[in-house]
Amino acid sequence: MSYTAHEIAFLQDLVAKGSGQKAASSTSRSLGQHYGMGQHIGNRFIFTEADAARARHMLVNANIAIEPPSTGLRRAEAAQNNPAREKAGTLPPHEDSIAVKAAHGHCDLDGLPVATQGHKYWSKFAESTQREIEEKASFLHETLFEPEVTRPVKTLDLPLGGPRGVRTALEALIELNLIATRDHLGTPKSIDKTKDDTTGAETLRTLNKTLSLMQRLTGNDKGSLGLHPAVYFYGPTGRHSSPMFMGTVGLFAQKLANNDSGYFGKFTKVRSELERVLVDNKDLISIILQRVQSYRRTDRFQSLLDSLVSGLLEGEPITEDYIVTATGFTGKILTGTATKSVKEFTDDTKSGVFIRSALSSALKCPICRGYLDVAKSVSYDHGTRVREGGVGSAENCALTHPYCNQSVKN
Repeated sequence: MSYTAHEIAFLQDLVAKGSGQKAASSTSRSLGQHYGMGQHIGNRFIFTEADAARARHMLVNANIAIEPPSTGLRRAEAAQNNPAREKAGTLPPHEDSIAVKAAHGHCDLDGLPVATQGHKYWSKFAESTQREIEEKASFLHETLFEPEVTRPVKTLDLPLGGPRGVRTALEALIELNLIATRDHLGTPKSIDKTKDDTTGAETLRTLNKTLSLMQRLTGNDKGSLGLHPAVYFYGPTGRHSSPMFMGTVGLFAQKLANNDSGYFGKFTKVRSELERVLVDNKDLISIILQRVQSYRRTDRFQSLLDSLVSGLLEGEPITEDYIVTATGFTGKILTGTATKSVKEFTDDTKSGVFIRSALSSALKCPICRGYLDVAKSVSYDHGTRVREGGVGSAENCALTHPYCNQSVKN
């Protein structure tokens, strides 16, 4: 039996704590799926003392220490102790090694610069600030990029931020942080317009604002809309759409920056019909965005989404012509895919068919009739309120969006 470095660290941590909760990460999902560990509830896994005992048993059987080493190991020592840990948790290499140069962004090959991942810039901050930054950044990463997306798509439990490849994820995080920190005037426009951070306070402020924004869109906080990623952030072939994601996030960030708290109620009022329009017109919206210059696509989708909400509130019929006009185009835009001679189904075809089929039978909130992302964002509502004699029976329990349960119903 062999385990990954992440699984080993996870098991050792569970043994040390005895029980507890963990975010529904790829590691906890894998252990749950393959070894029956933990109980998956919402976006968390609950682990009992029996799970901790099993974790200990698994480590012992694999001849792996139940506690991580208290001191760093050389690579050869780590390899002997456990091959999975050979490249993790070992002592740092000497200062002139390629690893050190790459980590600090100063690496070249035959005189040519090599792109590297940079270094732990926050190490210059106070230790307490470092810990807080790492904890919040880790939670933000889980919120955006868990679970890991695979092709073809076979589940509606999709990551909000799309694939977590280093370049893609970094670009998404930079743009998202900018969106979250903009004021009512829309500044800062770019990262070079942000403040230099010498203490870590600005980094924490940015992380807090980004997390606060994301918690209005997903998660189980009472103000969460619980937006379904398959509806708002993925195109007709099941591929993540950065313009759709950033445009949606940008719209709600703008309303919050303008102190327009009433917008959430207006959005919820037309949410069901809005989501029908978005699902039924994925092909059209995708083609429109492809015709827009790449740097304008996010703003164009944000404008479309705002226009759709306004139009629905005013009772306007939302047609293909309406969508085309709202995005700044005129005339007829043809949709559809070219017939191919290949006999095998592509991953895009499989993913698109799965999402359409799965959404047709997906759970919806009984209050607003919008789609529920039950894996990440759900609230349990008493059909008959407790103060009116309602009890905690299955017959009196309904799955809703947290915002609908806490704000709309009350």
